[in-house]
Amino acid sequence: MGNLTTFGVSGMLYNSNIIPYDRETDSYWSQMLLKAVNGELKGTPADTCKLIETRWDTWKDMYPETMVLSTNTGYSRNYERYPYGDYKTR
Repeated sequence: MGNLTTFGVSGMLYNSNIIPYDRETDSYWSQMLLKAVNGELKGTPADTCKLIETRWDTWKDMYPETMVLSTNTGYSRNYERYPYGDYKTR
């Protein structure tokens, strides 16, 4: 469609993945299937971009010029701790 939108969390899961919805058309998107699964955009493939989930020290080795704005966000959160417990090890 070429339009930008923002996404919200529908509260639904598919294989432990959240199903977000886009606020422009109220279409629901499957992260697993990489497409809209209902709504006006049903069947439309998602535009994707590459990402890397890694530790900060690994990232800094790969991209030494990277800078962090601040971890002082005003929220009480330990940014050095993985926030999802043992989820990746189950």
